[in-house]
Amino acid sequence: TLRKWDKNNTLSAIKLESGHRRYTEEHLLRFKSKQENRKRLNICYIRESTKQQKNNLIEQENKIKEFCLNKGIEIDKVYSEFGSALNYKRCNFQILLKHIAHNEIDNLIIYYKDRLLRFGFEIFEYYAQLYNFNIIIIDNSESNKTKETEFAEDLISIIHYFSMKLYGSRSYKKKIEKAVKNIEEIKNEIIEN
Repeated sequence: TLRKWDKNNTLSAIKLESGHRRYTEEHLLRFKSKQENRKRLNICYIRESTKQQKNNLIEQENKIKEFCLNKGIEIDKVYSEFGSALNYKRCNFQILLKHIAHNEIDNLIIYYKDRLLRFGFEIFEYYAQLYNFNIIIIDNSESNKTKETEFAEDLISIIHYFSMKLYGSRSYKKKIEKAVKNIEEIKNEIIEN
């Protein structure tokens, strides 16, 4: 990293005759002040599972924009997409990860916690601490669910995700409908028990 920064003049070193690089405390202070003066972004991330939920996606975006307006948060970027929360190769999700890796985020605003990830949200919380950004969840009502309901919904998500991968083509439409019906029955059984 230091070699790369030296090459592109991000952090130029004192070069010795031996070819070694040396840095002083002044170098460090100059570099830190550059980093602190860089504008960090307020990013909104919006996701729905399927294109049939386009109205929900638009409604989610409007609610996030209204929230930010009321809180005085200036939005720099809005990323919205369709895809399963279990699919980590979503295009805008990948872009969001790059913003995190480059330490460019000040606030990450999402409507529900599971809009970002179905499982592993703790990873984002860890990176928020590491890169010093805030995760703002507008609606925390999902955290009031019982463990049974949450478990049932997680199981349904996993089954749905893999059944869509397996039966994704149009020729399997009836199998998908049957699988979704079975999933709903399982969910209701788990919740009742």
